[in-house]
Amino acid sequence: MWAETSECAHKIAAAVTQGLEVRGVYEGEVGGADVRGYLRYPGSLVRNSPVGITDVLVVALCTGATSEHLEEARKYINNRRAIPVKVVVGPELGGLAAEFEAEHLECEVLLAEATRLSFVKRARNLEDTLRGAFNKIDLNGNGFLSADELVSASATLGHTLNSEEAKLVANAISPDGNIPFNKFKAWWVQGKGDFNTFRRMVQIEMQVNKLVKKGSAAFSSYLEKVEKESNVESTDYSGKLDVGPTEDFANGISFDVDFNAGNDFTSTVSALPDYFRVNPFTYSMELNLLNPEMAPVIVQALEGLKAMVMEMPKIGDAFHAGLDVHFRHFDTRMCVDFTVGGLLAEMAIGQIGVNLETLSFAGVCSAQVISGLRVPDLLSATLHDLILELTSLKIQSHSDFSNVRVLCNALYHAFMQSPLEPIRAVALVVRFLGAIRQVGLELKYDRRELAELVKSGVFKEGEFEQVTERLAGQQAMVPMMLEQVKPMVVGTLEQMGLTPVLQALSLDRITIVSSIPNMRTFYKMSVNFPGLTDLVQERLFK
Repeated sequence: MWAETSECAHKIAAAVTQGLEVRGVYEGEVGGADVRGYLRYPGSLVRNSPVGITDVLVVALCTGATSEHLEEARKYINNRRAIPVKVVVGPELGGLAAEFEAEHLECEVLLAEATRLSFVKRARNLEDTLRGAFNKIDLNGNGFLSADELVSASATLGHTLNSEEAKLVANAISPDGNIPFNKFKAWWVQGKGDFNTFRRMVQIEMQVNKLVKKGSAAFSSYLEKVEKESNVESTDYSGKLDVGPTEDFANGISFDVDFNAGNDFTSTVSALPDYFRVNPFTYSMELNLLNPEMAPVIVQALEGLKAMVMEMPKIGDAFHAGLDVHFRHFDTRMCVDFTVGGLLAEMAIGQIGVNLETLSFAGVCSAQVISGLRVPDLLSATLHDLILELTSLKIQSHSDFSNVRVLCNALYHAFMQSPLEPIRAVALVVRFLGAIRQVGLELKYDRRELAELVKSGVFKEGEFEQVTERLAGQQAMVPMMLEQVKPMVVGTLEQMGLTPVLQALSLDRITIVSSIPNMRTFYKMSVNFPGLTDLVQERLFK
């Protein structure tokens, strides 16, 4: 519940929940359901935050709005646009209803009993529909979705979710690879753009849950529509890559990439703030929060840092030329979004010289590279073990594209116009790729034998032992060196107001997102550093 004043926020929360306030949360019962309303207004102290997924967002201007109030309301709903049911209240917010697919109500209607009951009904309908899809995929009925179940269910529903993609989906949604319903719901509500094959599979099952009660005619009509769409966008290129050792190893530093292009672009960015679709370039860095309640404090600290950085001459000029930075948070994630517009965007678009907005093509690609190198081992492992970890690699990727010839021809003609010889050379490669329809490679290797080959190829006789000894000495000195620079680092962080930021963020997984509407491309790359957060916390703050 967000309103422009404390009085208005309390009034709405009390009426909608029919409850009493406890530490900034109104708790009541509506239509047999327990309802909680979390208070938010300009300058409010965030004392409690929703533990699960927010079902309904209410943004209200009750007492007449200033331009400042309108902008705050717009930012608030924009950062929460993925919430399933969104309601804006007050005549001044009518323009936001269409922009954010929200329902526009007057204050009297919002406070009515029928409105309260409709909120509960819609939240329950989404819950029931998602639960039905979840149960359909949960073949053994244990309350968790595994990678094997995703593969089996996708085959039953006529999709091509392979084992590599299934593992990527399961591990990304839930760290242990077993997806409980609450994380399944969180993924659907907040990240529907991820893993397009899985998303389509869930969409079909959700529609089946809705239509099966309406009779076989409606169900048959829907299946005909799905089949027709499948024929129109049939895949004419697929690629698979699987490289790994014969003997498995514990996962260390890794990165994974999801890439969406063409017709999938719009649906991918639909749940994100509007600047991902409007700005020519948007880049985002995403980190997990160790303590989600610290999110407002982190945003405040980052806004202060932004104001300080903007005062620097050259960086300030970049902001005036079109660069901007936005901060948002949802669930357990914190995002820093960089938008590039204005003069900077015009210069970049001029350099690219490619516009794919009018082409009909679609493509998805996922890849994952996992090494055996773990962050703490850099400070303690022997040289032999480090080489073994570095040469332990698992590489998996899967891609599907439709109308790939259309895409490659457009890129070829654009690249051939470049005055640069290397770009024209790339154009020839792109044209060749347009003729390929299927690529597959599976490779297994002995990681211990590979490690020995690296050792013998890099080090001369007797040199390996000397380097091992030097490395051990340097590793022994690192803790002492870190203790020496610790006061300076901690002092700088405190001076810049970044200590609470670093203490509240997890550094084990850092995600970079990019959206380029002109190219109709969206990619997400995540780098994983298992153990990095514990190492930083221990070295700096203990």
